[in-house]
Amino acid sequence: LKKAVHDAADDERKEAAHRLKGSCVAVGAVPLANLCEALESAPSTELCDALAAEYDRIASKIGPEAGAPAAPNAP
Repeated sequence: LKKAVHDAADDERKEAAHRLKGSCVAVGAVPLANLCEALESAPSTELCDALAAEYDRIASKIGPEAGAPAAPNAP
């Protein structure tokens, strides 16, 4: 998404945001889905940064056992 926003690739940005939004809704990650919906409408590096921060917040709560990246220096 960030690359599509940076490259002004509207079709790629809209498709990626839409697909990610659907996945977020399916697992109940509503705040993340809302950011994706906003990115579908308008390119914004600020929204991409907010989306990445929200993803990191969720991933840190889920942990590596659910497929989220492990924290640095984790065994």
